[in-house]
Amino acid sequence: MAGGLVDRDLSGAAAVPDLVLSGSEWELVAQASSPGQRWMKTTRRLAVPGGWLYQVSSYQGNPDRSASVAEALAFVPIPANAVSGEKPQGPQPRPPARDKTGG
Repeated sequence: MAGGLVDRDLSGAAAVPDLVLSGSEWELVAQASSPGQRWMKTTRRLAVPGGWLYQVSSYQGNPDRSASVAEALAFVPIPANAVSGEKPQGPQPRPPARDKTGG
């Protein structure tokens, strides 16, 4: 397919008039919520060349029934020595959390 998209490179997306994106490559790392108190916090990550892109989302329901939402993105590089097989120094990203049903 001439002019098609390859892997995660979306730079040519504008050239594909019938492009439909579905699914998500983001992994859920952690999620916490309280429906009774109307809040939720979610952390997801996406593997990108050279490291991980983390997304943190927070939702808070307000007493007037409006909502406050905050989003943040951060890039966490993979240490160069991780490629050579040496044990990286310092804090490391945790593997994605699994729910209680094992899913």
